[in-house]
Amino acid sequence: MKAPVNIIISLSLIGFSLAVFAVTTKDSPFDGVLVEGIIDIETIPSEVEIGSVKISNDDDVSMAKLATITSSEASRISSVAISGNVIETKLEDENGYLVWKVEMIDGNGHETELMIDAGNGRLLAAEEDEEDDDEEGDDEER
Repeated sequence: MKAPVNIIISLSLIGFSLAVFAVTTKDSPFDGVLVEGIIDIETIPSEVEIGSVKISNDDDVSMAKLATITSSEASRISSVAISGNVIETKLEDENGYLVWKVEMIDGNGHETELMIDAGNGRLLAAEEDEEDDDEEGDDEER
């Protein structure tokens, strides 16, 4: 009687393995990257595709209660991901997901906005500021 039970268990495990493979290899949205060092921003999408904390309204009190990552943790994660200084950190709704939007500036004055998942701390999106912010400086030189 042991042989049929072993065969059933083996077939069940094979079926489960195939199901897991099918789920992980399908075209799925970018669910972020765990930041452990400097990140090439060009490899990260510019918009949040999915996150760990889905929200239905952007009431500041409700959002703050849902966040398990603090503003300080989001700033630290961002500082590890790219070199620069944190300008501002805000808890926001990005495409229905709760994120810390962290604005950073590098030594050359280039600004980058990072979206950190407020539930698990993964980097979900990054966008470099394309604008030339030196317009005020140009006016002063004239």
